[in-house]
Formats: sequence, structure tokens, C-alpha cells
Amino acid sequence: MKIFSQLIFAFVCVSILSIWSLSYWANYSIFTIPKYILLFLPRWWLIVVVLFLLTFWRHFNKAQLYILPLLIIGSLQYLDFQIPSVNIGDKAKVDQMKIITINMGEGSRISSLKRLVDYYEPDILLIQEISEWHLKGIFDDYWGVDCDSGLCIASKMPFERIHTFDRRMIGGWGNFAAIYHVDTSEGIINLVNVHFETPRQILLEILKRGRMSYLSKNKDENRQLEPSLLNREIAGLKNVIVAGDFNMPVDDIEYRRNFSWLTDAFNQKGFGLNHTQYIEWEGIPFLSFRIDHILFSDSFDIGEVDVLGGLGGDHRPILATFSFSE
Repeated sequence: MKIFSQLIFAFVCVSILSIWSLSYWANYSIFTIPKYILLFLPRWWLIVVVLFLLTFWRHFNKAQLYILPLLIIGSLQYLDFQIPSVNIGDKAKVDQMKIITINMGEGSRISSLKRLVDYYEPDILLIQEISEWHLKGIFDDYWGVDCDSGLCIASKMPFERIHTFDRRMIGGWGNFAAIYHVDTSEGIINLVNVHFETPRQILLEILKRGRMSYLSKNKDENRQLEPSLLNREIAGLKNVIVAGDFNMPVDDIEYRRNFSWLTDAFNQKGFGLNHTQYIEWEGIPFLSFRIDHILFSDSFDIGEVDVLGGLGGDHRPILATFSFSE
């Protein structure tokens, strides 16, 4: 039993060290498959193993007992359990702007989107995987609506689409990002709606074949290229908000490489598990991740953040309120 407990202890330590050092070893193509496995496995596996490990605490020496709390913390971080980094009791400012983003794919209901708009009354709605004809009848005349190749914006404030990033330049279809100038009473906001390449094809091939085909390798390259192209365009801009379906968790190397200069709204003020995608198996949410994000530059103060109820698809809307920093 002691040998068994030591093996589990060593396995957990190696797993957490691998997760913490992901941004270093994941740079190498030889580790592409382990990277995807760690990023997109059901993340509850580690906390389950750690809790099982605690039942063997009598077999551990003093040093191992001191390490156990670090293993618990590491497993919670991997699960993406969040603790606010600012005072969640901060008083909200009167001039806040409310933004909601939602991916409407995989069976999301337009009627539910209408109810969401009526109930939460956002100032700006960023939508992925939708076309303009789906939005007819949802917004009143004072809203401005613009759609292009699966990315839509609806805004109560005047805006102009400045630039779109078309996947045809990298051998795909549809847009993966759109940049807008939104005119507010306090200045222009550089607002970006994103929908980066999904890892679905890559994960299916890893699960079925244990390897990646040429097509999957190409999609992996696109997952690196798309955020990099966007970052080159917006790095150095002021008053930046980037929101949408990133298709990457915050510990993904591409997220850290391209968006670490921005603040994640949920990293700043989220509490608990704020997963935005739920994939069900036999009616049970077997997989859940936080792959939809709202990021902002230091021009803004963050107010409320929340993951809202689902609209019938596998993604859930996320909401954040902002005001310009004083």
C-alpha cells in the first residue's frame, strides 16, 4: 500500500509540474499531442486523483505532507477555479457599458437570444456562428447591426467595422476576427469580435488514431497563426476590448503568448468555476471549459462579470460591464 501511495504521489507531482510548465515545453512540436490532451481532457480528473491521494496521508513523510496543499491548489488551478483579484464589493459606476458575447452554434435557439437581449439589456452584443437574417426581429430600430461571415455585432452606440480577418488567407473559410470602432461619450473603443479555429478535429483524431493527420497539423498551425495575426494588428492600440469564442483556455500557450498584455475579465473578478462550454454525454456535462473570454486593456475598469444561462447550444453567454478608467 505504501508503494502504491508513493506512485500516485509521484504521478500527481509530475502532472502538476507538467501543467505549470506547459508554456515552456508546449513550444516544441514533438509535444503537440500531450499539449492537447492536457488542455482538453475533462479537467476534473486531477482533483479526483488528488482527493483519492489524500486517503493515503498516513503513508507520507513530513515533506510530502507539506507538499499536499500545493497539490490541492495545483489541481484547483487546473480545474480553473477562480478567486477574484480585486474587491468584488466595489461600487459600480453609473456610466458603465454592458457587453455580452455568445457563440450561437450547436443548436442555440434564436428565441432564447431574444429573451436574453430583453432581460439583460446589453449595450453591445457580439455573436459568433450566426448570420444577419437570423437576427431579424430581435433588435429595435435604435440598434445598429452588422454581420460578416459568421461574426455579428449589435450595438446601441454608433460603430464602424474597421477590419476583418478572413480565413481564406490561410486556407479556411469565414472570418476569425472583426475590429470595430465604437463611438462612446468618453472616447472611441477598439472592440474586437473573435472566433478562432476549433481544436475539435485535432482532438477527434488524437482520440481515434493516437496521431495527427496533415489536416489536423494544418489546423494546429492555424490555431497558432490566427491569434498571432490579430495580436499584431491590435498590439499598441488604446481602449481595446477583445471578446468572443477563443477556443482556448487561459493556460493555452497561444493565449498567453498573444493576450497576456490584456486583462481577462473573469481572471480579475470571477469566482468559482466560470466554464463557458459544456459538452454533454448521455445528458451529463462530461466536458466543460472556459474557452470564451472578454479581455480588456488598462483603459477600463471592470464592473460585473457573469456566465449566463445557456441558449440551447454548447456555449454559454458571458457578460461584463466596463467604464473608462479615471
